[in-house]
Amino acid sequence: MSADVGYNLLKGSRVSLYPFAGLGYETYKVKYNRDVSSIPFDSVLLSNNFQQRAENLVFNNSFLVYRLGMGVFVTSKKHTQNSVGLQVGYTGGFSPQEWKINKTQTLLNSPADKLSKISASVLIRYELRRKDNRQLAIKTS
Repeated sequence: MSADVGYNLLKGSRVSLYPFAGLGYETYKVKYNRDVSSIPFDSVLLSNNFQQRAENLVFNNSFLVYRLGMGVFVTSKKHTQNSVGLQVGYTGGFSPQEWKINKTQTLLNSPADKLSKISASVLIRYELRRKDNRQLAIKTS
């Protein structure tokens, strides 16, 4: 989840070139599935030890992030309300975060990761015109 702000550098043309910056929050989950095929069904029901051995192990991490990038949109000559674009950006975390289990529990010597990634998105903007001439904008990425 993020919110970005950009500025169109090329006004009045069919091409929009814009830098953007924003803030966001990202979460990651790693799930380890255990092979429990050798544990008898009745043993899991009767023993806490077997129940713990049968549970999947889930690690979680979350980051407050910043986003920086550049995008370009090309507008259709015939249908000026429609356009296709490409957006490339960098996302970085403000500080390293330790991996946790059960979303909140930190373990001793838990590794801390710092988020750093580059992404690219193809964007399609298509506006539907209603009979009463009001517009409905749809933006997908």
